[in-house]
Amino acid sequence: MTNQAGAYSVPNLPPGEYELSVSAEGLESKVVKVTVAAAETQPVDVVLAPGMPPPPSLSDLGFTRQQLTGNPEEQARLDRRTHMLKIHQRLGLFTTVPLAATVVASLFVGGRQESRTGRNVHAALGAVTAGTYWTSASFAIFAPKVKGTKSSGPIRVHKMLAWVHGTGMVLTPVLGAMAYHQLGQGQRVHGIASYHGAVGIVTLSAYAAAIMSVSIKF
Repeated sequence: MTNQAGAYSVPNLPPGEYELSVSAEGLESKVVKVTVAAAETQPVDVVLAPGMPPPPSLSDLGFTRQQLTGNPEEQARLDRRTHMLKIHQRLGLFTTVPLAATVVASLFVGGRQESRTGRNVHAALGAVTAGTYWTSASFAIFAPKVKGTKSSGPIRVHKMLAWVHGTGMVLTPVLGAMAYHQLGQGQRVHGIASYHGAVGIVTLSAYAAAIMSVSIKF
């Protein structure tokens, strides 16, 4: 410890090399090397530079105690949202399998001479696709919202594409039912029902793009 003037003394040191560490509150610490010779007084003056002021605390920045303590209700809402969006993601990935299979099956059921079995398989795959799709969508739609958050980047693209494939998942079954009825009557698919396949392909493309928008890192 130094005195009030900063003077210090370390007597009776054996000859040799020493490291002298000096520190004081509000100043930067410093370490200097000192060589002590026999029967000799070695004066060592150390000048400390002013230290950096301590960073302001959150309280100094104007945050109240309530804001610093965490809100259990908000945390529970966030946890529930995270859980539901994870389920949405998993079901969404699973839906790509029956969706792709439905589109492939549609390539073999367009003629009047095609078997009813093929059309039934296509319709069944479409029903499975619609079920898993809307189940997945419901987890995203009904997930608790977090105030003050805005969608940007890939998430915004993902939501925009959702309007495309969401509309397609409504139109495709309707047009498919019309086409199924026409084929069942021995007719060729005509009218707006003839767009069933094209709408299905657009829906699949938008759905795949939506998944890739939040899966690929640029």
